[in-house]
Amino acid sequence: MIGTIDLFYQLDFCGKRWKSSIVTMKDDVCKHDIEFWIPLSWPLNYDRLIIKLFDDDVGKSNEIVGSLFFSLKKLVKEGANGGFYSWYNVYGSPLGVAGEQTDLMNNNPEFASTWKGRVLMHISCETSL
Repeated sequence: MIGTIDLFYQLDFCGKRWKSSIVTMKDDVCKHDIEFWIPLSWPLNYDRLIIKLFDDDVGKSNEIVGSLFFSLKKLVKEGANGGFYSWYNVYGSPLGVAGEQTDLMNNNPEFASTWKGRVLMHISCETSL
C-alpha cells in the first residue's frame, strides 16, 4: 500500500543501539509513545546524537525515512528541572531516489533536502549517584 508506514525509531550511541517497537500508521498518523534512557558520563566526550526513523518492511531491508540531530550537551542543559516538550522536524532524501547522496541525507539531517514530518518529544535529564 502506498502512503503508509510501519514506523520505528533507532538510536545508536557509544556502541549501543536502542530500537523502539513498531507502530503502523492509522489515519495518516503514527502515534508512538516510547521512552529511551541513555546513560551518560560527564563530561561528555561525544556530543552528537542522531535518532533515525525507519519503515519496517517485512521480508525486505528496512527503509530509513529520515533522522533527527541533537547536541547532547544542549539536551542535558535544557532537559534539567523537569524537562521540556518540543516539536522536531524530520529530514531525509527525496522519495524515489537511491545512492550515496541519498544515504548521506537520510543519516545526516543537516545535509537533507526533504522535510519528512515532525515528532513531538519530551526530553528530560536525571542525575544519578
